[in-house]
Amino acid sequence: MQIERIINFSLDAIIAIILLFSTGILYTCAWALQKTRTNRLFLFSVLGLTLSVIGFFFYGIAIEPFSLITTTETIDLDDFEGEESLKLILVSDLHAGRFFNTNKIPKLVKNINDINETDYLLILGDVINQNKNQVDDLEELKKIDKEVYFVYGNHDYFIPSGAEPKENEKADIVPGLEKMIQNIGANDLKNESIKLEEYDNFDVYLAGIEDVWSHRDEYEFLETLPEDDVVILMCHNPDCVINIAADKEVKKRVDLVVSGHTHGGEMRLPLIGSIAPQGLPIFLPQSYDKGYHTYEDIPLYITSGVGNVGVRMRTFNTPEIVLLTIK
Repeated sequence: MQIERIINFSLDAIIAIILLFSTGILYTCAWALQKTRTNRLFLFSVLGLTLSVIGFFFYGIAIEPFSLITTTETIDLDDFEGEESLKLILVSDLHAGRFFNTNKIPKLVKNINDINETDYLLILGDVINQNKNQVDDLEELKKIDKEVYFVYGNHDYFIPSGAEPKENEKADIVPGLEKMIQNIGANDLKNESIKLEEYDNFDVYLAGIEDVWSHRDEYEFLETLPEDDVVILMCHNPDCVINIAADKEVKKRVDLVVSGHTHGGEMRLPLIGSIAPQGLPIFLPQSYDKGYHTYEDIPLYITSGVGNVGVRMRTFNTPEIVLLTIK
């Protein structure tokens, strides 16, 4: 936790220095344009570039993080037979208590409730930031009118040694969080599954595992699920697909993995993608930042989530709710 605070403070300090430096350049160029008629093209170029930098940071700090869109995606699965389909809402990484993330929750709840195509909401973890004082920030989630399923993310555990437990150290869920999850009417799935839907020729199971970094994630229970049915697995960290791929019996039962954790890198640029200064906290390739992927033939969908934790900026990466159609 202390290391994370130092990193976050350093990133905030860098942003402040860049903005201060850019403001100084802006003032200098404005003064120079008044005093001289030479090199005006150069001064206008510097002025334009400086305004672009200031605009980029202003937009990333004050505008985009407070926007919220609904992303619609469709995934075709081999075991989904006929014309049947299933719609799910995916939400991840609220990070209540960090920056101004708590202020976004009422809008998030309203937008979720406005989606009429499905009654199923999957919350993919990291609703707080390892602090029991942030649990009460989730009270607004009680107003959600969907059938809610939940898995815990790394920031939902208290980890004494830092952001990730040491080898053989198991993390505990932040005190009070389990009770809050129950109070909002959510079903938390901790290395277990439920039958979600029954169709004519197959059933759909929803499974959830504890977070990879908690060292409490288990996969053996998946071997008991019918191989010919559809299994959708919720896990906060997409690295869980590495463990799934390593177990042949588990792999052939999991039809789709849905995750969060990456935030899409938070800061992105067109054509380039994530420019997260600290990199994505995953063992998968850095290209697995958001959206649909496959890992050793395992379908994987990663939502970029709602909140911020690394830096207080999001650029070209609007916070999202995902309406996912599976057919």
